[in-house]
Amino acid sequence: MSNLMDEAWRKKLREVSYNQGFVDGVKMCERRIEKINDLINEKTTTMTRQEAASALEIILKEDEWLPPKAYKAISLAIDALNETDRSQWIPCSERMPEETDSDFAEFYGTDKWKFGMWRRCSNAVLITEERRDGSRIISFSRTFDGEWGEQMLCSKVLAWMPIPDPYQPEENDD
Repeated sequence: MSNLMDEAWRKKLREVSYNQGFVDGVKMCERRIEKINDLINEKTTTMTRQEAASALEIILKEDEWLPPKAYKAISLAIDALNETDRSQWIPCSERMPEETDSDFAEFYGTDKWKFGMWRRCSNAVLITEERRDGSRIISFSRTFDGEWGEQMLCSKVLAWMPIPDPYQPEENDD
């Protein structure tokens, strides 16, 4: 009799575990849908690369039941979306170049800090400038503490891209 009770108990425990797993899965899906709804609504027709990566990161973080290949595919897609395409213009409204600490950063807040010093700066990038007359030119610049350097009074920086790598001839297999 005791053996039958143990078996009945194990069966009931498996049912409860299965049902709890189902309830947890539904709750997980609801959380994921809420987070994605914060990014996307019925009026959304386009996404920035950053928004698309964020949506995929939500799926990746919230879905512990993803098959390994799907997990890897989504991870690679996020990396590709976050990777700067060296031939793609990036609107300044979308994001600015990444900055790193400058050599002057250690002087900030001390009596050694002088006008013209900056805490953070970016690498040089190509920029599209729009002039007052509406014409556009390509130039290069960098950012200092989140602002464009060499900021001209008669133009506005619209977009930027990393400076491409220099040309390298293909090696022949002769």
